[in-house]
Amino acid sequence: MGRKLFIILVFLFLILFVSTCIVDLVFTELNKERDFILKVCEILFASGLSFSLAISVSIKISVKAKINDIDQNNYGNNSELKAKKCRDITVNQGVNDPVKIVEAVRESLIPYQYENIESIARKVYKELENNSGATNLDKDFMIKYLSESSNITNNDIQDIWVKLLLQQNKVAGSVSKRTLDIVKNMSPDDALLFDKVAAFAFNDGIIYKDLVNSIPFIEISKLQDIGLLKSSDFIERTIRMHKGIDNSIVEGNHVIIFKNIGTNLNEELKYNCHMLTSEGLELKNALGIKIDSSDFIRFGQAIKSINLANKNISISAHLIKSIVGNNIQYDINDLI
Repeated sequence: MGRKLFIILVFLFLILFVSTCIVDLVFTELNKERDFILKVCEILFASGLSFSLAISVSIKISVKAKINDIDQNNYGNNSELKAKKCRDITVNQGVNDPVKIVEAVRESLIPYQYENIESIARKVYKELENNSGATNLDKDFMIKYLSESSNITNNDIQDIWVKLLLQQNKVAGSVSKRTLDIVKNMSPDDALLFDKVAAFAFNDGIIYKDLVNSIPFIEISKLQDIGLLKSSDFIERTIRMHKGIDNSIVEGNHVIIFKNIGTNLNEELKYNCHMLTSEGLELKNALGIKIDSSDFIRFGQAIKSINLANKNISISAHLIKSIVGNNIQYDINDLI
């Protein structure tokens, strides 16, 4: 029995050795296009983006793809692609292999999609060159990301896709597939509009209504239709102030302090606002959009003005010196 086991192990070793040699020979002869796809894999998954080897996964991607035996005539400004065959693509693997995932998606693409992936990959690589940090990217997210981003040709929208991947790489789970579904249908005009509106949003997605008075409601409604802004006309926000306990809103290096200085144990302050959806907030964070300090101070001035009659509430804005845990140290000078 021991002799048979030894022979079997030797036989398996020989098969593994021969297979390794064959694979090495094949990969040595990879053409320029295939080499690039593997480079894309390295770029998109970055250093350290390995999947767990302990989990057995079977991935099946069935795509009626017009990719085989493509005759390409004058590919460029005037291209004519003739597809002669369609087939299903199946990837069965015992481990989560990033290369195989990218290869599976790759085989469902047509040439113009290669160019889009290449453009996005170059931008991602440039951003990651000096960034050693990385997280594990979810394989389902990456499959969707690759397949959807391959259809984006506009440079401005490609830049958004680059930032979505960088954000997901930075904080795992910070970009959902629902957000990808919204962004894939955005036009450059939609992107500019979102950038303009989101520039008035606080960290939690709240947008004080008076800050966007200059933006026509028809444009606001476009973002609601897209799914980046809550559909309600206004959402009422309430700040509850308990006696002796300060409330604060922090944006950048400024803080607005709300205090109950009256004799009542509780005071309330209400104001109307728009609010980004969770997808809108994810997109705002990925794009790194922050409210300008002058607009934040303008919000504080407006809230203070409409509550002047209530002498039990104190509202002030200050420059932050430091934040340690929940403790905010700020300059005593009131900016509003």
